[in-house]
Amino acid sequence: MKNILISIFILTVSFSFSQSLGVLSTDANVRSSPGGKQLKIIAKGKQVQILQTKNGWSFIKDISNGKKGWVHNSILSNTVKTNNNNN
Repeated sequence: MKNILISIFILTVSFSFSQSLGVLSTDANVRSSPGGKQLKIIAKGKQVQILQTKNGWSFIKDISNGKKGWVHNSILSNTVKTNNNNN
């Protein structure tokens, strides 16, 4: 039982160090919630960190300034899962 708990803990820690990155395939209307109020526009070609996905939408972080918001998944391309051991 102790070995199982240790294994689960190690897997959980490993997943917390991974992240997904994507590139915006068009100018993106960044929203406060999926389908919600528009907060700003991020330019086509920007790389963003994908923090969460929900019902066809992604909660993203603009890597250049740290601002966050929701965009529709249809405008994200080149999505890559990476390991981030710098956290």
